Amino acid sequence: MLVLFLRAHTHTHIHTRYLRTKKFFFLVLTIFQIFLGTLLFQNFSYADDVPVLNGVKQVATDSLHTCAVTLDNKLYCWGKNNYGQIGNGTTTNQNTPVEVLADVKSISVWYNNTCAVKIDGALYCWGNNFRGILGSGTSGDQKTPVQVLADVASVNIGGHDSHNHTCAIKTNGALYCWGYNDSGQIGNGTTTTQTTPVEVLTDIASVSLGYYHTCAIKTHGALYCWGYNDSGQVGNGTTTTQTTPVEVLTDVASVSLGYYRTCAIKTNGVLY
Repeated sequence: MLVLFLRAHTHTHIHTRYLRTKKFFFLVLTIFQIFLGTLLFQNFSYADDVPVLNGVKQVATDSLHTCAVTLDNKLYCWGKNNYGQIGNGTTTNQNTPVEVLADVKSISVWYNNTCAVKIDGALYCWGNNFRGILGSGTSGDQKTPVQVLADVASVNIGGHDSHNHTCAIKTNGALYCWGYNDSGQIGNGTTTTQTTPVEVLTDIASVSLGYYHTCAIKTHGALYCWGYNDSGQVGNGTTTTQTTPVEVLTDVASVSLGYYRTCAIKTNGVLY
């Protein structure tokens, strides 16, 4: 009996020491984690809301730079400027807004390119001009705005990195596109990069650009899409690249494009 008692007492004592050691170990580990977290993040602070510009009516941004139009129709840009996408004649990054143009109605920015429509309908673009993708018919990056089209109502830039393409709707509803075209995203039946605007469709109400495909809604609601189609993003029941516009849906109110997908809302509110 004495032997059994001693064994039981010894086992209980060892188990108690084990629990104490385990608790101590976790206590030390917790303290170490707190210390490590403090050490790693002692210089980290969460961003506060910071006023950048007053009297802004439109802003457009991507991962590299930002542009805004103020109530007095002045265009300001800031951010990364390695291709001159800020438009101030330099390639120096701008950490505060710099005035670029006056009398601006609307803007579009994407990766290393910027485009602005002036109140008089003149379209200006600048920044990365790889293979002449700006549409000005020139080569070399543009560090200041260069006019591309006249009588423009709206503009939209899409694409990926240096493979951008751009589409603009003129005041008469004609759709013009230009830029990188390896997947037929321009819509003119070729896969050749277009260094100047080419007319693609008429009677267009809106246009949306993905990375390598494009969709446009006609004034009567018909949706046309074209370009890269390996995942069926053109929406015509195939996975074949489309170099010319193909009608996909009718009675469409709006459309949005991603990398490999397309979504459209019909006038009855149904999402496709």
